[in-house]
Amino acid sequence: MKIKVLTLIIALCFLVVADAQSVKVFLNTQVAEQGKFQGFSTVDIFEECPPSSDTCMNWLAALKPNVIRFPSGGQAKFTHLINGPGYGFDIAEIEDYFFDLFNCDDADCGAGSNYESAVNEWTLTCLEQDALPGGERYIDDFILMIHNLEAQLGYTIDVLFCLNIVLADAAENKAALDLLISNGIHVTGVEMGNETYTQSAGFNNFESYLNSIQNAAGVIGDQDYIGMIRQYFPAMKIGVCAAPPSTVDMEQGPGITYVINPESKRIKYDNWNIALGNTWDNSRLISLPIPHTVPLYDAAIVHFYYNSSFWSDCPVQFLEDYDTYGGACCPYTFDTPDLRLQGTFDCFNTHSNYFRDSLYKSINDYYADRLQLNNPIHTNKKIWATEWNILETDDAPETTIFHNTLAQASLVFDWQNLAYQFNTSPFYNAGFQEYRTMHNAASVSYRNMITAKADYEKSLAGDTTDIKKRMFYHVAYLMRHIASAPVNTITITTTLPNVKMYGYVDQVNENVYIYYNNSGVVNTDQQFSISKIKFFNSPGCHSIIEYPVTNEYIKGKQLYSGAGVAYMYDINPLYSSDNKISSEINGSIYKNYASPKKVLLYKNSMGVIKIPITITCVGKLSEESNNFILAYPNPASNYIDIDLGNVDDYIDGYTINLYDHMGRHINQIIASDEIYTLNRNDLPAGIYYYSVRFVDGFQTGGKIVFQ
Repeated sequence: MKIKVLTLIIALCFLVVADAQSVKVFLNTQVAEQGKFQGFSTVDIFEECPPSSDTCMNWLAALKPNVIRFPSGGQAKFTHLINGPGYGFDIAEIEDYFFDLFNCDDADCGAGSNYESAVNEWTLTCLEQDALPGGERYIDDFILMIHNLEAQLGYTIDVLFCLNIVLADAAENKAALDLLISNGIHVTGVEMGNETYTQSAGFNNFESYLNSIQNAAGVIGDQDYIGMIRQYFPAMKIGVCAAPPSTVDMEQGPGITYVINPESKRIKYDNWNIALGNTWDNSRLISLPIPHTVPLYDAAIVHFYYNSSFWSDCPVQFLEDYDTYGGACCPYTFDTPDLRLQGTFDCFNTHSNYFRDSLYKSINDYYADRLQLNNPIHTNKKIWATEWNILETDDAPETTIFHNTLAQASLVFDWQNLAYQFNTSPFYNAGFQEYRTMHNAASVSYRNMITAKADYEKSLAGDTTDIKKRMFYHVAYLMRHIASAPVNTITITTTLPNVKMYGYVDQVNENVYIYYNNSGVVNTDQQFSISKIKFFNSPGCHSIIEYPVTNEYIKGKQLYSGAGVAYMYDINPLYSSDNKISSEINGSIYKNYASPKKVLLYKNSMGVIKIPITITCVGKLSEESNNFILAYPNPASNYIDIDLGNVDDYIDGYTINLYDHMGRHINQIIASDEIYTLNRNDLPAGIYYYSVRFVDGFQTGGKIVFQ
C-alpha cells in the first residue's frame, strides 16, 4: 500500500502540472450537516425593521433563515417583555443596577463617569421605547414577524429565547415563554442570560453563575430558571454561557501580533470554560409530573467576535496613510487602488486570511478541549454560537472602517463556510455546533445586514425604501441555497491560485454547490472550465452534469467597496461629507451556462456555482474489493466484518463511509480495529457500498449485500 500511495502522489503531481486549474469534487466524502446556521439575532431590529414593513420582511424571508434569537445582546438583562412598551425597560431599575455595578457608594459616579455614560445611553433607549404608540410591546412584534416569515417560507423557524436572569424572576420569564408558545412560536432552546462572564453580569466564576440560575429547593417565583424550564418546558434545550476563548488572542501569524488580554481575564475565561466542561453531567431532580432526574443543561453559548484587538495595527496604518497621502481633499477612487485606503485594507485581508487558515481552527480546538466536545460520552452536548461578526472597539471611529465593505464580507463569508466544514470534520464530535445566529439582522451599525439609509442614500432616484441592504446581507443571501434544504458537506480542492472553495451537495444528490472566495490582495480574475470539474464518487458510482450550471456572485472593484455608505462616515471626523464609498454593490449577479464553458471568477468576488448532477451506481465491484481488505460474510443478514488485517496502517486509524445503491451517504465510522463489525441495524435489504480511507489519504472500498 505504501508503494501505491507514492504512485498516487506522483500521478497527482503530474495532474496538477497538466491541468493547472482543476477543480476536484469529492462526492465520496459526504457528511450530513446537522446544524442550523442561517440565522440572526434581533437587537434593535424593530426600530429598523418592524413586522409592518413588507419590504424588510420580504428581505429577511429571502435569506431562508432557520433559527432566530430573541431578545438579544446586552438588552436581554433588562427586558420585561410582557409589560411593555418595547422591551419593557425601566430606567429607574436600570439606574439602580448601574449604581450597584459601579459601586457608586464608594466611587465617583458624577459627570464623566462610567455610571453617567451608561445611564445616559439607557435613558435615550427608554425614551425611544416610551414613545411607541399605545404601549406597543416588542414581544408582540416578534410573534408577528415569525408568523410573517413562516408564511412566506413554508417551514417552522427555531427560536432561541434569551432569559432575563438579572432583573426578572423565573415566573416572569415563564409568562413570556407561555405567550410565545400559545401563539405558535417554536421555542427550541433557552439561553441562561447573555454574556454572564462579563463585569456587568456580576459573576466571578462559572460556579457562582450556575448556582445563581438554579435552586433545587426553589419555587417558580424565585430564581430557579433551570428548574422552571425543565418542569414546564421539558422539550426545550438549555444553553449556559461559555466565555470567549482565553488563549487564541495570543496566537501569532506571519507579521501578525495580537493584543493580549490581561492575565486576570485570561485566567477567568479559561477557568470558566473548564468548569463548564466538567459539569456537563450534573443533574437535578424535578418533582413533576413524577420525580425524575434531568441534565442541568444541554449546550454552551459561545459569542466570538473578530474584533479590533486582532487587527489593531490596521487602523494605525490607515491613520498614517491618511496623513501621508492627503485626507478629505478628494473623493476616494475605485478604478485604481487609493493609497489612503489600500494599505489598511490589505492589512485587514492579511489578518482575515490568517483567521481563515489557522486561527479559526485554534478556536474550535480550544472549545473542543475546554468544553470536552470531543469526548465520546458528550456527543449530545452542543455549542450555540448566538453572536458572531466583526466588531470595533467601543465605537472608536478608526476601527469601524471595515464595516459594510467587501473586506468584511470576505471574512464572514469564509467564516460561515468554515463553520459548516468544521461541523462535519471527523476530528470533532459530529454536529458539535448546533446553531449560529449572526449579530445582527437590523440595527444602526452598518456591519450588520439591514440599516436605515444615510441622508444621501435617501435621495437616490427611483429608490423609495428607507432601509438598505449592507454587505453582510449579500453574503447571507448567497448562503441561502444550503440553508433551505438539508445538505452534506463534501471536500473540494482546486489549483486556482488564491481561490478558496467550499463544497456541499443536497441530500438527494441532485445539486452540488461550490462556494468560492476570490477576494484579496494578490487575487486576479480566474477561469476554469466546467468540463474540467472532476467528480470522485463512492465505489461503483459515477456522476454527470445536467445543465444549466448557475454562477451567482457579488463583486467589487476594491476591498473597500461597499453597499452604500460605511459607518465611518457617520461618526468619523476625519472624513468629509462628500467623500463617500460609492454604492456599487447592489446585489447578486447571475450567469447561466447551458453547456460546458469557462466560468469567470472575478477578482474581489464571492459566489456559489450550482451544478445539477445525476449519479448512477452499478454493482461492478466484487465482494472483496482487493487483496488488502475483506468483507464477510457477504451477503449477510445481520452484520458484516470488514477485515483490515493485511493492511499495516489500520492501527493509525481509518474512516469507513457507507452508501446506498444510489450513492447516497448513510453513515460514517472512525475506527482503528483490525476487524470492524458493521451492524445492519435497521437498514433495509439491498446493495450497499463502503469506502475505507486511511490517514495517509489512501482509499479503497467494496460492495456488500444485506439480505
